[in-house]
Amino acid sequence: MKKNAFTLIELLSVIIILGLTVTLVVVRVEKNIKDTKKLANAMQIKMIEDAALLMSTDYQDELTKLNSKNIEIITLQTLVNKGLLKSSDLKEIPLSNKVLLAKINDDIRVNYDKLQSNKNVIFLTGLDNITLHKNDTYTESGAYVAIIDTGVVALTSSNISGTINTNAVGTYKRTYSYNNAVSVTRTINIIE
Repeated sequence: MKKNAFTLIELLSVIIILGLTVTLVVVRVEKNIKDTKKLANAMQIKMIEDAALLMSTDYQDELTKLNSKNIEIITLQTLVNKGLLKSSDLKEIPLSNKVLLAKINDDIRVNYDKLQSNKNVIFLTGLDNITLHKNDTYTESGAYVAIIDTGVVALTSSNISGTINTNAVGTYKRTYSYNNAVSVTRTINIIE
């Protein structure tokens, strides 16, 4: 006698395979959505920082603290008012949020903290990732801290930790820290 129906085991096997396939697809889609949101967030921050940098060149006469104390804080509303940003591009970001501008060695640096934590900001001078050959000499490039409402100050050796052995191949980290600031790390790779 010929059998035309699926057995219970065959039916359960198909359901399990379909369930696993759907689960894998859902996990992948969720990861893609998270990655897309991260990218959009990074692009939005870059757009804000670029607008603030443009303001520092186009409206430098209005940025009196940047000229006297080497630090200025402007709001997103100011960038919108100057036509450097569109409020429609700032989805769910309050226009009262602030952007920090710091003048370091006649170079303007910008930092937008989406969390608006009101922390001091450390800026590295030079590269944040350096590769040297074994036995080369490492020269510390230094860093500056933009202290909110005060100005910009060069960090001293007491604010820098981490040793570098240029006689040994490896990856070394220099950490720059300051009161009420997020620490910043420079990576030094020593190769043969």
